[in-house]
Amino acid sequence: MFVEIIKNKSDTLPKFKSVLTEIENVSEIRLKSFQSDNGGEYDSIEFSEFLESRGIYRRSSVPYTAQQMGVAERMNQDLLSKARCMLIQAGLGPEFWGEAVNLACYVRNRCVSSVTAKTPYELWFGEEIKDVELLRMKVFGCKAWAAVLPKPQSKLVQRARKCVMLVYSSNKRAYRLWDIDNKYVIESRDVKFNEKCFPLNTVHAETSECCKSDLNVNVSPELVLEDSSDHDLCDNDSDKEETENVEVIPNVNATSDTSSRPKRVPKPKRCICCNNVKCSVLEPKSVDEALNREFCDEWKQAIIEEILCLESNGTWELVKRPPNAKVTKTIWVLRVKKDQYGFVEKFKARLVVQGCNQIEGVDYTDSYSPVLKKTTIRLMTAISVQQNLTCRQLDVKSAYLHSDIEEDIYIEQPLDFVDKCRPDYVCKLRKVCTDCLNQVEIGTNLLMRN
Repeated sequence: MFVEIIKNKSDTLPKFKSVLTEIENVSEIRLKSFQSDNGGEYDSIEFSEFLESRGIYRRSSVPYTAQQMGVAERMNQDLLSKARCMLIQAGLGPEFWGEAVNLACYVRNRCVSSVTAKTPYELWFGEEIKDVELLRMKVFGCKAWAAVLPKPQSKLVQRARKCVMLVYSSNKRAYRLWDIDNKYVIESRDVKFNEKCFPLNTVHAETSECCKSDLNVNVSPELVLEDSSDHDLCDNDSDKEETENVEVIPNVNATSDTSSRPKRVPKPKRCICCNNVKCSVLEPKSVDEALNREFCDEWKQAIIEEILCLESNGTWELVKRPPNAKVTKTIWVLRVKKDQYGFVEKFKARLVVQGCNQIEGVDYTDSYSPVLKKTTIRLMTAISVQQNLTCRQLDVKSAYLHSDIEEDIYIEQPLDFVDKCRPDYVCKLRKVCTDCLNQVEIGTNLLMRN
């Protein structure tokens, strides 16, 4: 997709010639037909003569029938919607609409298409986008510090100018920036960005407060350029206080047109094991290690819950050790369950049978690994919608413990839970235990019977 910004409609033909030449040079494909609406810039005599000289077939849409130009109209709407959102977020006026549309087109050409599973850039140039090209992409309208080149002789004068990000230069490996103080567009390669701050946006309190706190402090721009961490004053203490404390911040800089309602900072989620926002709990490798370190009470409670669950479901019965019978050992697997933010939700303990010691053909015949396909979920959802049914999701705790076992499988008594009256006895499984190689087959058969 190509976008050319013109000042007058009379510039349409020269721009069209330059784009056509570029297309033919890159793709080595000649344009055979041209479709447009009935705009005056396309109905001119010069434009028609140029198309006839190149042997290009001309086709136009019916007046007031935009649907005949559906692809072009939809793309125009998509670019304008993106440009409008970028201008509002950056706090820039409509005079920057050309820069916003160019950046929207640049981003659109680097987005994967759902039809071809490739980006327009890859299809046009025949090569993948380099990671360097993606890393250099910055947020439109964010604050930027551009180096003053050549460097001044004095060491005390300003060596960076404050700007906002606009777009990428079309013929240079540089950024196009708007100089806030001098009010003109510059191109520079040596730039440091703060993509969380929009200095020209005075409407949203989140951005205005961030930038105003930066303007009130006298800081040398040279330090900003030389610091590779690309941070700013508005990213230091304020963010840390917002994540560690819960407070109501009044909007003191709000104007008469804005609401004076206080802004509430969301309360960060905390771990159940401690009162810290971030917590790192190491997983023990054995029961002895778990009971002799931090959070021993939590691990002890998790182990007891697992034993009670096994006993309540009648997982095994204690029998004398049969002669010539293979008794499989068990181990405790202790895990820390965390949520999507990395916070501890619960401590989990599982008694696992060492299925690696079982012999195929003696202790089991087949092993299974059930896989849930997305097609199955779509099918069930479609049937429920068609039949006007209600879908409910549930989680069965220790689901394999609800299925009976037919084979004779013996395991050792769990470590630290050996029956003192019958220490030589072993456990004969009546229910499936975790990590038995035939547990999936048994569980599947139970579901089929029900």
